[in-house]
Amino acid sequence: NTTGIITMDAAEVEFNATATAAGNDALDFNAVLGKIDFTTTSGAIGMTAGGDTGSFTVLTNQDITLNTTGASKNVNIGNSNVARAINIGTASSGVQDIEIGHITPASKINISSGSITDDVIDITTDSVTTANIIDFTVDALTSGTVINIDSDNAWTNAILKIDNSGNTIWTGNMLELSSGTGDASGDFLNME
Repeated sequence: NTTGIITMDAAEVEFNATATAAGNDALDFNAVLGKIDFTTTSGAIGMTAGGDTGSFTVLTNQDITLNTTGASKNVNIGNSNVARAINIGTASSGVQDIEIGHITPASKINISSGSITDDVIDITTDSVTTANIIDFTVDALTSGTVINIDSDNAWTNAILKIDNSGNTIWTGNMLELSSGTGDASGDFLNME
């Protein structure tokens, strides 16, 4: 039917299809114009791909939005109890701009890890020459702290470590502190 509307009303509707070969479409929805819409009133929509070769792919040349319309609802990615890698923006070509959070309303990022011997965060930027690796802008800061490191354990290594022990010739500074012409009453470095 290319002109009318097909309506199916039932307590349950089930589609079962077996492709003739791996990689072929077993069930294909194609909309030349318009959209394909799955809507439930109180139910859930589940899509599961399994087996040895099963995969789930969403591919489009338009925007993809994953959102919730109800307050206090969560968008969960990779929260089942299996080992995995979660890759975001790992394409080998094309600039990947990854935006996280929003200023208004204020967003926050919490990172929790039970790692004991592995690094929690690794940043590799061996190609950067003149840009800043991490850039903070804190123009409204008053009594807060930009970086707060709190450790009451008996450590044997360095809490903050800068290592440039290679044979390269460098003319910059390991640590540089500068201040404007304001009436400053604090200290550059306060050791207690």
